[in-house]
Amino acid sequence: MVFPNRFSLLILWITAILSFIRAIGDFRYIGFFKKITSSSFAKKDTLIYSPLCILISLLTFLLIRTF
Repeated sequence: MVFPNRFSLLILWITAILSFIRAIGDFRYIGFFKKITSSSFAKKDTLIYSPLCILISLLTFLLIRTF
């Protein structure tokens, strides 16, 4: 089933914005600007999860531009 164009764009915008917000973080536990950096999760978040969210966000913004 093919979704209507407006619905698809809405879902893509939500995905792009939420993944970008996740990459920035809550300024305490997650994201590039977190304060707690010594835990195992914080190190993995800096190296893997936050860059992945930036990549997802950028690719989604590029996909939105094709519509």
